[in-house]
Amino acid sequence: MITIDRAAIVLNGHVYSLPRPARHPAVGIYMVEQCGCPKPYPSGEAQGFLTSDGRFVSREEAARIAIAAGQVDADEIGTRLFTEDLW
Repeated sequence: MITIDRAAIVLNGHVYSLPRPARHPAVGIYMVEQCGCPKPYPSGEAQGFLTSDGRFVSREEAARIAIAAGQVDADEIGTRLFTEDLW
């Protein structure tokens, strides 16, 4: 079963992520400080998650996956997943 593994941000086709319990702001700081990405780091559609099989998914798709995997309760989240919902 596929699960949500970690927060991720996409910029120019490259996926940046850090192991959990890192949240999107931590990934953004890593992008700027360690990878030389421009400030501010991307938000909105560029923020999502990596699945256990290494695929980048949007917050909306991540919510569906996390619900199906039993990582979150459908009644406790909206249609978009946030790291706060998981860890």
